[in-house]
Amino acid sequence: MIDLSTEKVLDELFTMNFSIDQDLGVYNPSPRLRRYLGDFENGKNLFDVFTIHRPRGVNRVEGLRHIGGALVLLLSKSGGHGLRGQLLPLSEAEGYRFVGMPWLAWISANNFESSLDQGDFPKIDSQMDQQLYISTQKSMVVDLEELNRGLVSAQSESIEENRIRSDFFAVMSHEMRTPLNGVISALSLLEDGDQNDKDKLTSLAKNSADNLMSVINYALDYSKIEAGQMPLESTNFRLDDLVGYATDVVVSRAQMKSIEIQSTIGGDVPLHLKGDFKKLRQILINLLANGIKFTEKGSVKLKVGVVDSDSFDNGLNVCFSVEDTGCGIREQDIGNIFEPFWSKRSSSAEASTGLGLNICKHLIELLGGSIAVQSSLGYGSRFKLEVPLLLGEAGESDVASKEMGKLPKAFKGRVMLVDDNQTNLLLGKMILEKLGLVVRTASTGEESVEISEYLNFDLVLMDISMPGISGIEAAQLINLRKDPPPIVAVTAHSDSELTNQYLSQGFKGYLKKPLDRNELIRELALWLEHAGENALPVVEPSNKPQFDARTIVVLVEQIGEENFERCREMFLNETKERLACLFAAWVRRDLVALTREAHTMSSSVASFGGDDLAWRLRKIEAASRANHIPEVISYMKDIEAVSNLMIEDVKAYSFS
Repeated sequence: MIDLSTEKVLDELFTMNFSIDQDLGVYNPSPRLRRYLGDFENGKNLFDVFTIHRPRGVNRVEGLRHIGGALVLLLSKSGGHGLRGQLLPLSEAEGYRFVGMPWLAWISANNFESSLDQGDFPKIDSQMDQQLYISTQKSMVVDLEELNRGLVSAQSESIEENRIRSDFFAVMSHEMRTPLNGVISALSLLEDGDQNDKDKLTSLAKNSADNLMSVINYALDYSKIEAGQMPLESTNFRLDDLVGYATDVVVSRAQMKSIEIQSTIGGDVPLHLKGDFKKLRQILINLLANGIKFTEKGSVKLKVGVVDSDSFDNGLNVCFSVEDTGCGIREQDIGNIFEPFWSKRSSSAEASTGLGLNICKHLIELLGGSIAVQSSLGYGSRFKLEVPLLLGEAGESDVASKEMGKLPKAFKGRVMLVDDNQTNLLLGKMILEKLGLVVRTASTGEESVEISEYLNFDLVLMDISMPGISGIEAAQLINLRKDPPPIVAVTAHSDSELTNQYLSQGFKGYLKKPLDRNELIRELALWLEHAGENALPVVEPSNKPQFDARTIVVLVEQIGEENFERCREMFLNETKERLACLFAAWVRRDLVALTREAHTMSSSVASFGGDDLAWRLRKIEAASRANHIPEVISYMKDIEAVSNLMIEDVKAYSFS
């Protein structure tokens, strides 16, 4: 390193100095600098002591060689101190010597408690400023040019994003107006037409409403995909259920055009699979509907096979192909069909957002698969997608459509329906009354709280987003009553995080808008007495004690009173959390999670004497595993009350 005499001269000329060796070790800081470095030891790595603010991008010793006489700005890692100066190259074996002074502008702006004094600055400060300005002027110009290029690039990206957003809203606006106009026109004509006309107009209104819902779903899916908020689900399902559901949805459209729908499943494809049933169903429906849209005569075929070469442990790659005899796609357009808003395949008058294939592609990639297309103009197209799926287990299908026939079709009880939208209130009231219920409506949160003070209800269906008192606030006020009714959240939002939030704020369940009749029946069956046919299965009576103190006695003998107290507190907190997770899984209709939560919770409550609760949880676990929805509902009905009683018993247990 440099000798002491040279170091002394440098310290007189510049107050903030230190040496850097070839290994980036920092040595011999000047006395003035050492005051600001805290617990400094010779040999510390440069980048452990300082951040190089200027020039940018210097993070290795090689970068120091190219600095030359440029201005160097350093920030201490210990905080609150900045340096400005230059690097002087010493002999190759010695490295560099930084010579400089405090970076006053930065320190003044970022460290109001700085203890700088006049002695920290060299006498030749102004002359050094001039020299540094001259030597760094060129690098400052380069930095500004680089910054300008970045701003121009960001502006171009912003313009393109705004263009895409404008296209999106323009397309959505047009596509929503067309079916909405069909609904409005059909409803306005219903008043004056004869019965035959009314049937046709009702059918027209329904088809238009279905198209409108399809457009809205496209828009919502597209926005979720763009935001990276499309979660994956994994459920057991039967392949023939998947194919049958997809073809059933589109068969009426095909019949209107006299197009034949065909589906075949290869003999080598397992029927029981595991994957994201809902997304696969959406993809197949989109592709089948797309084929029907652009086919005037002939057929649309769905074929399912196995890609043998790409099979993997406990799973396989399944190939779905959708082939139509429609108009086909021009060769020059094939590369564009998966782009958003592309819709030039034909002059079809049907609703076409130009988002369907783009959404399909994103969903398939989200599932880890791929999609390709072959087409011949005038002869039709073939879409082929390959998706990795796990092997499922027979009897564990999570697709509960077959169980719906076993659920009650009518109920007894009084329900309050709360929604600020009068159309939603009217339709919801009609649906609930057809299920045999007495319904009282409220259009604000305030009104629902007032009504609940003088009327008793068996269930409240509460809209979340309302002006004034929100659904959450109204639910909290109603829950302050003695023996409040269960309150189920009704909202257009469907994020799983919000589901857990609603449950933690006093709601007992969750339904998505628009109300699906099957989901509504499942929720009603959980809280209300059934009427008519399809009674829920009779719950097998429990012969287990609600609380067996003998289990606690044995546990205390094994671990001691002090350890038991710690374990009891942990158990009570964990049981409340597990109970919330159990209900969240049920609200999501996630039978896999429900099975897991019931299994985990049953073992812990049994360890604390909750024999009756553990028995009920094992029943829920078995029913969920077998996909027996009515039995799950039967045992879920009382699970919260039984859990709360068991928790109180454990709390009250005393050693005396």
